[in-house]
Amino acid sequence: MGMQPWKRRIFNNSPMWLRKFLANMEAMKRVKTRRGGDYQTHYEQINIKQILFENHPEKKLNQLNQLLATCRSNIPYYREVLPEESLLNMQEIDQLPLLRKEDLRTNLRKYVNENPRVGFWHGTTGGTAGQLAFVRDQRSLHYEYAVYDKLYAFAADKEKVKKARFSNVPILKSTSHQPPFCMEVSMMKQLQCSIYHLDERTYGDYLQSISEYGADIGTGYAFLWQRLAEEALAHDDQRLKLKAVVSDSEGMTGEQKKMVEKAFDCRVYQTYGTSEVGIAAVQCEQGYYHILDRVHVEVVGEDGKSVPDGSDGEIVVTDLWSMDAPFIRYCPGDRGSFQHGGCSCGWESPYLETLTGRVRDYIVTAQGVKVNHIARVMGGIPGVRAFQYIQDEPGQLHIRVEARADFDPTKMEKAKANAKNMIGEMRITWEVVEEIEKAPSGKIKTTIRNF
Repeated sequence: MGMQPWKRRIFNNSPMWLRKFLANMEAMKRVKTRRGGDYQTHYEQINIKQILFENHPEKKLNQLNQLLATCRSNIPYYREVLPEESLLNMQEIDQLPLLRKEDLRTNLRKYVNENPRVGFWHGTTGGTAGQLAFVRDQRSLHYEYAVYDKLYAFAADKEKVKKARFSNVPILKSTSHQPPFCMEVSMMKQLQCSIYHLDERTYGDYLQSISEYGADIGTGYAFLWQRLAEEALAHDDQRLKLKAVVSDSEGMTGEQKKMVEKAFDCRVYQTYGTSEVGIAAVQCEQGYYHILDRVHVEVVGEDGKSVPDGSDGEIVVTDLWSMDAPFIRYCPGDRGSFQHGGCSCGWESPYLETLTGRVRDYIVTAQGVKVNHIARVMGGIPGVRAFQYIQDEPGQLHIRVEARADFDPTKMEKAKANAKNMIGEMRITWEVVEEIEKAPSGKIKTTIRNF
């Protein structure tokens, strides 16, 4: 639950009853942040079917012009670069400058309101290009979570939804092998499932816990739902039935999606978003990612101008609700192609036809456990411009480091300690390289597993 290191240590060494108490206390803080302010008003007004099945560009244009007017008045950077006049149509947005992660790293204060109306939510995102500290306008957060909850209700076909969730939240030590591997967090109406213990020996404990909890939908990391489905099908275990799985992290391949749908007799709704901007799109039955009304999405070429529909380019996202910490034409580092309508699924909203770089690889521990989310192994190590994990056999991990001038090699001992805490004993080696090779998409592939 975003615990500080000292809290995490107490949590890991506490009995289950105390862990549940601490988890719910942390959840109470998150609920207050996410569902405060105008959340309830948004929730009552949002019609998720209307957002997906209809297209209202004039509504987005009004929201965008309101955002730009606020930024002209309150944001130091945008006082200098935004035109005085309102935009006449959404296409004129490509006259505005792009916002890249390096801009925020260089001088975040230029891009935020020093006197926010509601307040900020502070976050960090990792990844191969280094850690980024950012802030979000809580107004955007309140609207986003109202959209999330409406999407969950849509997927489950009921209002009060019970969720089973895989996310990077501690349940018990990675070195522990005794169930339970799931914990009820009543404040969030969800069963939190460990991402570090799922394998062919423990899958039954997960299926039983989720079934007994009575989850309507699964949420969180797509990879873990695919992994659980893989074991359920391999063992012909049909005990878990869900209304839907709504993933909010990396994507699944078409084959993996079918596997999950077959294993749990449900529909899979993948989503696309970023830590900095939040949820941006929902995948339809045809496999395309339809854009939600809280953002505007473009696909642009090297000149920053929109490319023709169907052409590959860089994905650019504008958060239409984050006014005190604006993300205007923000570049999260993904590539794809765009279509402005005409999807055979019946949803009329524009959509991403292709999306590059959302399906991640995994590593295998010495015990044979497949682990996907290991970015935090390199967490807290200064001087790292980019990194990449290479695995040639189970229980081994080699790290390629693209270093900056302030890189301290002795700090890599922390990476070994992080790995041990997260995934148990692992043989770690590393090297500094001049430049990490990029994939055709232009991104660095986080993990390469050679077996």
